[in-house]
Amino acid sequence: MAVALFTLFGHIQRAGRKGNAATAALLRLIAERIGIRPSEAALELGLHQSTVTRQAQALEAAGFVTSEVDENDRRASTLSITPAGRRELARLGEDGLATFVSFVDGWKRDDVRSLGQLLEQLTTTLAETKQRDA
Repeated sequence: MAVALFTLFGHIQRAGRKGNAATAALLRLIAERIGIRPSEAALELGLHQSTVTRQAQALEAAGFVTSEVDENDRRASTLSITPAGRRELARLGEDGLATFVSFVDGWKRDDVRSLGQLLEQLTTTLAETKQRDA
């Protein structure tokens, strides 16, 4: 079980650093935390600040986010998602779901449901462990 989980997490982490997954992760975070600083986003996503800065600049150039000077610290900027960014986030979510569906294509419906329930249970346990150890 441990080997399978570490292998799966490794694949997820690598996918999360690439193209659409990285874009979706940053857009999702900006949508959830409007006015987030790139440095805070980098910390939250476990990425180097320069990586997030480059991604944010590309998202801004595409019209998916806006960047404004932070009123509390004029040396910093904050990011906010635009309506076009929300549409792009929805599209990326649909693409991600389609990809996952392809992973379990051919599985029995009950097996997919069981996997979902077990992953939810694991997520809950991880969160509880993190809180307890904090």
